[in-house]
Amino acid sequence: MSPPPPRQLVVSVVADFVCPWCYIGHVEITRALQKVRLAPWAPSKLQLLHQPYSVYERPLKTPPKGELVIDYLADVYGVDQSFLKDPSLNASLAAAQKAGIELSWSRRVTDSTLAHQAVLSLQQQQQITDDTEIAGIMTRIYKAYFGNALDISDIKVLRDVVQKPLNLSPSDSVPWRSDVDGVPLVEVRAADEGPLVELIGEDIECDKIVDEIKGLCVSSFLNA
Repeated sequence: MSPPPPRQLVVSVVADFVCPWCYIGHVEITRALQKVRLAPWAPSKLQLLHQPYSVYERPLKTPPKGELVIDYLADVYGVDQSFLKDPSLNASLAAAQKAGIELSWSRRVTDSTLAHQAVLSLQQQQQITDDTEIAGIMTRIYKAYFGNALDISDIKVLRDVVQKPLNLSPSDSVPWRSDVDGVPLVEVRAADEGPLVELIGEDIECDKIVDEIKGLCVSSFLNA
């Protein structure tokens, strides 16, 4: 008798839409979940959840809004702009290029609160039907900021990017994750259980994610 099909698997991603490493991690996660869905051992349901994090100190202390990110980073790290633009010196730029991601140096410092609210609102209202749709919306937000240098703190811009009706306010509370050591962070768990797998930093790589999820799907955790 064959084992019962795997139960629901939840993939929670702690990230910030203005964090380049989070964008890189998102691309790896999206590719991994595409592979998982096609695998014979895939869980019966796969849910992708976004959990907001701020790369700035909480409560929000965003650097001067509108300042070019390259100017801000050069000042914060005390380096020349040429250093930041050199993938042999800037690890995030090298990783982005490897993942096929464009990081525009025209982007400016912005507040990601509304972007987080948008995704959370759509999740809670169940306007997003599956993990591929939420992944697509998150991809558009990341690309709007990093690729097209759009201001994702502008509700009009965000509505165009998300392509769904939004009723948001910067004053609305956001359940920021502050209990993590860094981002992006991936937590994989069965429904209603604590994390079974946690991946962070360089471990958030497509094949690594697939292997970890496969291990869960063929184990007693999901087939019990």
